[in-house]
Amino acid sequence: INTDFVSFVEDPVASRSRDPILSDCPGIDQKNTTIKFDLIAVAMSLQYNTYFNGLVIDGVTRKDLGECCAIIFKHNKTLKRLIARNCSTQWPPEFGDYLDQNEKKALSIIDLSKNEFPAIETFAKCITNSKSGITVLSLAETNLGSRRFDSLMHAFLSNYGVSLAIQELDVSGNALSS
Repeated sequence: INTDFVSFVEDPVASRSRDPILSDCPGIDQKNTTIKFDLIAVAMSLQYNTYFNGLVIDGVTRKDLGECCAIIFKHNKTLKRLIARNCSTQWPPEFGDYLDQNEKKALSIIDLSKNEFPAIETFAKCITNSKSGITVLSLAETNLGSRRFDSLMHAFLSNYGVSLAIQELDVSGNALSS
């Protein structure tokens, strides 16, 4: 076991941090050949996490990141924040599907800025059916386009409770005109 990885796990617990910054984890970027970080294994365990409140992944380029986050939020009931900015990943339709299926999700802050988000329709369905509110949603520079933006706005219009909860919506950097 690599001591850098052990420190990464022990330090947040010792400092009582409840938001692990996975971008700081040794080996997550897959550029380091001596340390291999199995993000799927982490995702499988975080599905049932009750300790952490949020997940921060910033600037990590991994093709499996969107899929792993979908797995995490399929069953997780305690994570309130997902910050996954600038990861050059495509978020799969399963992300919205799994969030929709998870009726006890606590997720209220979502920042997927500077990623590809082609599956906005499944995410919009999640908003339409949600019983819990999203307070912050940042989809800046996600190549939304006007059609996907319309789907998102329709979802907010069809769920008054979620619409009232939103405090911050960032869709800057997207071409929203037809």
